[in-house]
Amino acid sequence: YNMFWETTDKSGNKVSTGRPMQITTGVIPSNISLPSPIFAAADSPNQTDPDQTYPVILDDFTWGGFGTIFNVAATDLAGNYLWYAPQVLDLVGRTEAGGKIFVIQTPAFVQSNPQPYAQQMLEIDLVGDQLINTNAEILSEQLAAHGKHPITAFSHEARRLPGGGILVIGTEERLIANANQCGSTGGVPNTCDVLGDEIIVLDSNMQYQWSWDPFDNGAYTDSTGAHQLVDSKAVLGEVCVPNGPGCEAFYLAPTANDWMHSNATTLTADGDITLSIRHLDWFIKVSYANGAGDGHIMWRMGPKGDFVLTTIGTTGSNMDLGYPWFSHQHDAQFALNDQIVDGVQIFAVYDDGNTRIANFDPNGHSRGQIYAVNESALQANLNVNADLLVYCFALGVAQILPNGNYFFDSGIVAASKTSPAYVQEAETDPLGNLLFVLQVSNGTVSSHALAYRAWRMPNLYFETP
Repeated sequence: YNMFWETTDKSGNKVSTGRPMQITTGVIPSNISLPSPIFAAADSPNQTDPDQTYPVILDDFTWGGFGTIFNVAATDLAGNYLWYAPQVLDLVGRTEAGGKIFVIQTPAFVQSNPQPYAQQMLEIDLVGDQLINTNAEILSEQLAAHGKHPITAFSHEARRLPGGGILVIGTEERLIANANQCGSTGGVPNTCDVLGDEIIVLDSNMQYQWSWDPFDNGAYTDSTGAHQLVDSKAVLGEVCVPNGPGCEAFYLAPTANDWMHSNATTLTADGDITLSIRHLDWFIKVSYANGAGDGHIMWRMGPKGDFVLTTIGTTGSNMDLGYPWFSHQHDAQFALNDQIVDGVQIFAVYDDGNTRIANFDPNGHSRGQIYAVNESALQANLNVNADLLVYCFALGVAQILPNGNYFFDSGIVAASKTSPAYVQEAETDPLGNLLFVLQVSNGTVSSHALAYRAWRMPNLYFETP
């Protein structure tokens, strides 16, 4: 590495710069747990040079078993480690410009004996220093003070908003009587425990500003009339048990309907908020109106949603075009800061494909998908449908690279949910053809390596999309 000093004035203007010095980092200490080896996959169909303008891969690793050893680390494109977080981290939200990382931290003892005060949302720098920190209990007190329902945990997402605010997802638990969710007995709706996801906006001091509650504000209208989101049960009937993989804390019953399992939320350029709801196979837009919105659902994208989908000129392998929509998706969002390109927005999503594989093609693979979306007309066209050659039943990232290629992270690849898993990170060309594949294993056949998220970056001071 090259290292040099700089002097700046109080306004941040550079006054002087020292001469570069060359330094070499030491070996990774034996007490730091990282998955190994990392190797270029031998079965990549065309192992060519990937986009060198984004030469860093940041991974949110879990390895040694589901949820047992956590660490966040960065490698180059050959799999050599460049950096690792100096402390054990659980789940990464997003990174922020300047080398800052949002983290949702659930200590191991909390997973077996949940305590809301111990489940934290924090931001750290690359040295590991905490910059901000709050916990689920403090936020629940704020929600209750504003007449809102409390949360049991932060869940799957934390990111900075323009102006300094913070956008997060919180898990909400309720016992409800609802025939669609809970079934019925003698025509009377049963009562069951249901986990939903609140969208929550905090100011820069982590104080409550606005929230959307799917139980109370989940109204939408389609061609058949008015509905409530809670009337739509998880497509594959997912249920949470205590300490279940991917399940947040719950308290009111031995099991809970894992109704939504949302995993990405974004502020749109027009001031509203999108939410990717994995277990409903929907990507929705909620009325936020820069804090003045009433939270109604403006539209739903996905199977049986509000958009008409076409497959005109779809490139890639054209795999499973009989079932073109994404399902059980991850990292769904409008790309390129919602830019309008040739009259449409570009929508990128990692299509895990659970519903398609369960109901349409049991031999199917996960897909990297790029859509052209005309929001006002409620029309979408599937432009790219990349066959990633593996089935990733959970996790994943979709990212557009500066050279027009795409990066897709398959966060957990395994023959079954109990067999050893690995991570596959792939780059495709603009047509969806695989160019480059890197695989991450834990080095054994008895446990797992997985990554909730992974991004390509120009450096570690990059704000991830």
